[in-house]
Amino acid sequence: MFRRLGRKGRVLAALWLGIGLYTIFVIVGAHVSKQPDVDVLGFSADETYPSVEEVALQNRTQLMTVSAEPPESTPLLPDLIAYPPSDLGLVGSRESGTLRLKFTTRFSNQGKGPLEVRPERENGSKLLQVVYSADPNAPLNEHNEVGHYTFEQRHGHLHIDTFAYYELWSANERGELQESLVSNPKVGFCLIDAEIADPEMTSKEMQVYWGCRSEVQGLSPGWGDVYTAQLAMQDLNVSSLPDGRYALVNVINAQENLLESDYSNNRAWVYLSIADGTLRLE
Repeated sequence: MFRRLGRKGRVLAALWLGIGLYTIFVIVGAHVSKQPDVDVLGFSADETYPSVEEVALQNRTQLMTVSAEPPESTPLLPDLIAYPPSDLGLVGSRESGTLRLKFTTRFSNQGKGPLEVRPERENGSKLLQVVYSADPNAPLNEHNEVGHYTFEQRHGHLHIDTFAYYELWSANERGELQESLVSNPKVGFCLIDAEIADPEMTSKEMQVYWGCRSEVQGLSPGWGDVYTAQLAMQDLNVSSLPDGRYALVNVINAQENLLESDYSNNRAWVYLSIADGTLRLE
């Protein structure tokens, strides 16, 4: 092909070929040499996610307006509220030992302050809870021993371990819980502002936590989080249970490691009946 171009054409073609190869070399070299930013546990950092300092500033600004009643030094604690499990359904079969009760878990923060966790400086997987006050200049209070980060392969992101507890209880006709029959006691969560739970407390513009990042996770006042029935671990194996009346119980902050203003509303349940492989809510 170069012979047909003539001497001048061959020179120009070689020149353009050299420029093209050099451009490719520069682009590939820059891509290879640039190291991606990583967070404190080594996961790729999201440049659009606010830093710890930006999260703290946003929280302080918002808390000054919504928390004027208590003295400035008063800790503004979260208050997690569990909602009854929803979207219940059965999948699988008793014969194969795969009959599972699927459900959605919801909870919200109705307290005066956010629920916020960060990794400890000495041990990145070990978590501490950060507690704000109404004083924008006061140092943040840190509460240790609130749990650990674990990487959940099936969800593809970091979880706060043992955050929730799921149980299926037998129940009598009066609705009294009798015996815990099946449980899933070690359910981790990534805490984010997923949906507005109380429009009087917050708005879309006041969303603070929206990524499953290691630097900081949390749940703002007036916001809720949800794990749908389609997700892994949102189920209990009920293959060995006979037909009967049951209560499905969700417990949030089950070990009460996280500081709250009220622990009495961390448990919620729904009644159901299972008969001939079908489910009916009561």
